[in-house]
Amino acid sequence: MQAYFGGFVANRMRRWTKCNVCLSTLTKERGDDPRDALINELSKGYLLYPSNELHGLLTGCERAIQRTVGTGQLDAYSFLKVADNILAESVPFVGCTDHQGDLTRKVINYYAVSRARIISRMHNRAFDEDRKASQQHRKQAKL
Repeated sequence: MQAYFGGFVANRMRRWTKCNVCLSTLTKERGDDPRDALINELSKGYLLYPSNELHGLLTGCERAIQRTVGTGQLDAYSFLKVADNILAESVPFVGCTDHQGDLTRKVINYYAVSRARIISRMHNRAFDEDRKASQQHRKQAKL
């Protein structure tokens, strides 16, 4: 699943940079690795395979996110904790030597925001289910 989302991130980064060297560090031509099995299964020729550098960067970001989210409740400072944990990870850079800092920053930002949306949606869905259950209990108590 990480490789599939990595291909999506690589596609988004193609919109933000026109440097051919940077683009070549984001994707690879063929999906030879076992991690690319999902992409091979779903692709009709238009999905991208993330490069080893991009996959390593996103894997490091995901470890940092899981370390932060798995430790407790989400709060207003969770995103800052994620950023601190990403800085503590040793993640590879992507892009050419001229743009690698900027492109890596954009990739990390896009991935962290996307994962924050997914995590908050899951959290809110669980909270809504609890709220609906307590609402039903209050309704039953009135009858």
